[in-house]
Amino acid sequence: MQGLLAVVGICLFAWGIRRAHRKAEMVRQQLDVILEAFPDAISVYNSSGRLVRCNRATRDLMVERRRDSMCQAEVFKPWTLEDGDAISLVHEQSPLMRSLKGETVLGYEVCYLDGRKQGQMLSIDSFPVVLDKHKVESVIQVTHDISPLYAMKCEMLKHAGRFQALLNSITDAAYILDQEGNIVQANASARMALVKLEAGALSSALLFRTGIECQLLDAEGELLATHALPVSRLLRGEELVGEQMVEVRVRSLHAHDLRLNVYGAPMFDGEGNLCGAVVITRDVTERQGLALQDERDAAQQRMEQFLGIVSHELRNPLTTISMSLQYSRSLLKTTTKALLEDDPLRVKLHEIYQLLARAERQVGVQDRIINDLFEVSSLQFKHFSLHLAHCDLYSTLRVLVSDFQSSHREREIRLVPANYTGELIVVIDRERIAQVVNNYMQNACKYAPEGSPIDVRVVAGDNEVCIGVKDEGPGLAPEEQERVWELFYRVPGIHVNAGVSKGAGLGLYICRTIIEQHQGQVGVESAPGAGSIFWFTIPFAQR
Repeated sequence: MQGLLAVVGICLFAWGIRRAHRKAEMVRQQLDVILEAFPDAISVYNSSGRLVRCNRATRDLMVERRRDSMCQAEVFKPWTLEDGDAISLVHEQSPLMRSLKGETVLGYEVCYLDGRKQGQMLSIDSFPVVLDKHKVESVIQVTHDISPLYAMKCEMLKHAGRFQALLNSITDAAYILDQEGNIVQANASARMALVKLEAGALSSALLFRTGIECQLLDAEGELLATHALPVSRLLRGEELVGEQMVEVRVRSLHAHDLRLNVYGAPMFDGEGNLCGAVVITRDVTERQGLALQDERDAAQQRMEQFLGIVSHELRNPLTTISMSLQYSRSLLKTTTKALLEDDPLRVKLHEIYQLLARAERQVGVQDRIINDLFEVSSLQFKHFSLHLAHCDLYSTLRVLVSDFQSSHREREIRLVPANYTGELIVVIDRERIAQVVNNYMQNACKYAPEGSPIDVRVVAGDNEVCIGVKDEGPGLAPEEQERVWELFYRVPGIHVNAGVSKGAGLGLYICRTIIEQHQGQVGVESAPGAGSIFWFTIPFAQR
């Protein structure tokens, strides 16, 4: 009985082995079919570097060998192997030999050349098969024929070369921009134009972007807003051709102004999405005419001479009057002290003293108005310049508020926050910023109720710092909040405190111009009867 069971067991075991062999053979045949159908060339090498298996695509690549011999584990006939730069590689540098040393090679581009120096561009991925931790058992290579892609790449390079030659043949400056407005390609004329703007530390991209070192102005010399820049319009899909051409002036701190006619058109991809723009700029600086410039210079010189004479004629009498008033007040003060306390003349002299003090204040007002007029004139004639330097804005404000408080003891001038632990590093002209802050504080004292406090607020943001001067004055209606920044504009119906002049409507215009030259903004938050906060922003210094 035991013998019978043993025979049955042996038969079942043999049947299982045979069935497993059939199943393994079926799987092998399936893998062979998949391997043969795979479009890329797949080859398997043993640890000695001999080919042990390959598919149809591999055999098609190696037409010099008979197909039968390739299936008999023969080594490939040696071909010359070159890398992507057409430099012959020694045998040890080939992907196969590198993988036999345990290295995985991906995307290695080579060219297999036959005896006639003809061949194909191939991309080889080579993978070592390591069954033991320290021994490579075999190597699997996947080879992809990239000859069509390589031919396409060569053709594209030819087209790019022709396109660059075409760009260079254009006498005007031509730029190709990406969808972010960055210059990605330019012709020889464009590169020469950029050199004119790069006498200092100026980036080429600033040719189309207003910054503190490079400003874009319109034909009338007004600063172009960001949305009105030629590149901004092109990247919105506008065409600047024909009558839509834009005339701009490029003003650099390191070079002379340039006058450019800017043409351009947006570029779209195959799906209609905007992908960049073509910009052509024509330098018309000299074409504008030297005669016109000479005429302007002569007119400006005559006006400057006139302003110099007027300044002298106006300021000298005011200086004399001011000194006379101060001397008269000093004499009155000395005379009053010499009189008895109950002398009736003492009261009269005190009244005269107050009248002289008021006259002296009015002389000061007239002097400030004259200074403002000449300040506006310098702005109009573009003589306005900044002397920029790095500084801590909070420390500067603390000194300004302290000085202003010492001359306005009837009010409380508060810096908020009173103690700022950090630093607000900005690049500013300190005197000009002091002029703006003092103007804001003087206006607050002029219109706010006597004795009410004035706050100078400091708010630091991510990229800029905002300075605001808050008062408890009559406030402004919404329609007045934009007009107060206009030249010579004065809000009707608002009264100033006793003994204070209303002004000529110059101060806020000058403040706005100063802040705009610092790449900042001005504004006011107000409502009738609720006071006002006049503010301005200054960008932080770039680190």
